[in-house]
Amino acid sequence: MRILILAAALAVISSPAVSAPATTTATEAAIIKPSEAEALAFVQAYSPSDLRRQAELSILERNFVPGMRKNPDFAALLDAYPKLGPELTKAMASQIDLYMKEYNERFYPRATALVRGSLSEDDVRELTAFYNSALGRKMLTMAAENIDASEIIERATKNEKIDDDVAQRQTIRSGITAISHLSDDERAKFFQLVQSPAGQHLKAMLPELRSIQTELMNNPGPAFQASAKKAIAAAFKRVTGLDPAQAEGK
Repeated sequence: MRILILAAALAVISSPAVSAPATTTATEAAIIKPSEAEALAFVQAYSPSDLRRQAELSILERNFVPGMRKNPDFAALLDAYPKLGPELTKAMASQIDLYMKEYNERFYPRATALVRGSLSEDDVRELTAFYNSALGRKMLTMAAENIDASEIIERATKNEKIDDDVAQRQTIRSGITAISHLSDDERAKFFQLVQSPAGQHLKAMLPELRSIQTELMNNPGPAFQASAKKAIAAAFKRVTGLDPAQAEGK
């Protein structure tokens, strides 16, 4: 299970369709850095936990079972036991809060440090105000509601790592979809932000931010891994009567 909403929200900045030339002014030579509290407030506004939780549950409902079906062995099991898919989905959903807790504990400090080293105090204040506004919140909501994580889920079922290219493809698609839900006036306001110094500085920071996110996606927290393994095994045995290790031929 992957945390994706931050990446989806950032995609509209990184998309070539909305990029603009970076600008440099003489005043940038003396940058005032944001405080830790200001940087954290921005990260929390940009990656709100409630929308990420909503996105995770939506991904489970839409993509989890279809993703498993891309694996022939999983597909055969799902066909043999029609209740297995819904029960496994329910088992994973029961772990969402633990997953997010561990993700946040690792993501927020690192993202906050990155913001402090990459953005100015003015950048952070402008960006925080935007993503706390009705328009910013709307964009984040649209991104959360339109994530297609099928490729990422498919890789997860094959125990394959998620690389930056996969994450970027998914996030750009989600971001462009989010933009399509905006009115002409809203879109103009967003593009104005993108073309501003703050938007350009954020764009320059994205590769590092995405790298942190991808690393955490590939390495869920230990408590979540242990708890999710037990929940999945219990659901599997409840439906099939088999021990998961036995079903894998172990």
